[in-house]
Amino acid sequence: MNEPEFVVLQEAATQFHAEFIAGALKNAGIEAHTDGGPPPDEFQIAQRILGQGVRIFVRPADVEEALKIVETLRGPEDEPGQ
Repeated sequence: MNEPEFVVLQEAATQFHAEFIAGALKNAGIEAHTDGGPPPDEFQIAQRILGQGVRIFVRPADVEEALKIVETLRGPEDEPGQ
């Protein structure tokens, strides 16, 4: 069975946050993209209203390294219990 070309790494709360993460991954040499983008269409707007985040995609082979990079982007305010 064929492996998918891209998989969802995680969801971000906003388009800005998703693009920030995708940009950091790209700077590290990992191909990444989001499912959002300007201008948002009706489907994207409905997803946000329903509380669904903006998905960030990477290649399956890059997931482990991408998660490590995302972890370095977290600030103290992102830690559980803070």
